[in-house]
Amino acid sequence: METCTGSPCQHGGTCHYHGLGNYKCTCNTGFTGANCETVKILFSSPNIDECASNPCLNGGTCVDGVNTYTCVCAPLYTGGACETGKTG
Repeated sequence: METCTGSPCQHGGTCHYHGLGNYKCTCNTGFTGANCETVKILFSSPNIDECASNPCLNGGTCVDGVNTYTCVCAPLYTGGACETGKTG
């Protein structure tokens, strides 16, 4: 019986029958393992605290995210960095 029946290779990997109940999976980029079952970590970069430089102006509060930040502005200010005073 051909062992590639039932698609043992996961995540779109290609099964190659090698006879006598043996097979080998060729995995797509980003996957590894006998059946392409493991996600390969291609690179990892440290998460930097974008709030360390105090990017929010006029008393805004910085909320750090993964490779991003958000400013929560004081009531009288608006803008991405709380740089604009509200009028009216």
